[in-house]
Amino acid sequence: MQRPALDWSLRGPGADPDDPNAVAACLDATQRAMQAELDRLRAASPHPVAEGITRLLPVRGLTARFGPTGPAARPGQPCA
Repeated sequence: MQRPALDWSLRGPGADPDDPNAVAACLDATQRAMQAELDRLRAASPHPVAEGITRLLPVRGLTARFGPTGPAARPGQPCA
């Protein structure tokens, strides 16, 4: 899902890129937008890596080797 672009048009075409207050305001807006998107993604999929691995196990026939919950190796033993 593509998110809308950040709108900094209120700064105007003559905004000074060397103005620390303008840069700080743009940085703050960027950080808030990115954090909101990360929060949304986290709520939608709290464990994306684990979910991806779980989907791959049956497809690749790895369930017998790794089991449904993780590597079947004993503690201290490497997975072959």
